[in-house]
Amino acid sequence: MVKARIIVRGNVQGVGFRVWVKLFAVRLGIKGLVRNLEDGSIESFLEGPREAVREFVKKVDVRGMPDDPLSLHVEELEVFWEGEPGYESAWREYKGFEIDYGTEELETVDKETLESLEWSKLHFASMSGVFRKESAGTNRVFTEQFLGMNKVFKEEFSGMNKSFREEFAGTNRVLTDQFGGMNKVFREEIGGLKSEFAGMSKAFTEKLGVG
Repeated sequence: MVKARIIVRGNVQGVGFRVWVKLFAVRLGIKGLVRNLEDGSIESFLEGPREAVREFVKKVDVRGMPDDPLSLHVEELEVFWEGEPGYESAWREYKGFEIDYGTEELETVDKETLESLEWSKLHFASMSGVFRKESAGTNRVFTEQFLGMNKVFKEEFSGMNKSFREEFAGTNRVLTDQFGGMNKVFREEIGGLKSEFAGMSKAFTEKLGVG
C-alpha cells in the first residue's frame, strides 16, 4: 500500500472532474480525498496499491479541447509519492474515497445532490466535446457538398450562358436584317410620297398662276 498526493491543472473545475476522479478511485479500490483549490487546480490524496494508483493516474489524465471552456481538459498532472518532495499528508480524515466540498457538516442527501450536479456537469462537458467533433465533421461535409454544387452550378451556368449568347446573337442578327429591310422599304415609301407631294404642289401653283 502506498500514499500519494496528486495536483491536476487545466480546465478541471466546474466540469465534473471530481466525480470522474472518485469513479476510478472507487473502481480501483483506492481510498482518499479530492478537492478544488483556490488557484483553479484540483488536489487528490490517494491510499492504495501502487499499481492501482498508477492506473488511476492514467485514467484521470484526460485530454479534451483546450479552447472550449466547457470541455474537461488536463494540462498538467503531478504525482508526489509519500517520502518525496512535494508530498503532504491528507488534510482531513476519510472513509473510502470522498469529495471534499469544503464543509464537514453536509448531510448525506446534500452530498448526493452535489455529486449529482457534478455528474451533470461532466455529462455536459463530454457532450460539448462530442458536439464539437460532430459539428466539425458536419461542417466539413457541408462545405464539400457546397463546393461540389457550386462547381456544377458554374458549369451549367457557363453552358447556359454560352447558349444564351449564341441564341441572342442569332436573334439580334435576324432582327437587324429584318429592321434593315423594313428601313429600306420605309425610305422608298417616303421617297415616293415626297415625289407625289412635289408634283401636287407644282400643279396647284400653276393652277393659281403663281411662280
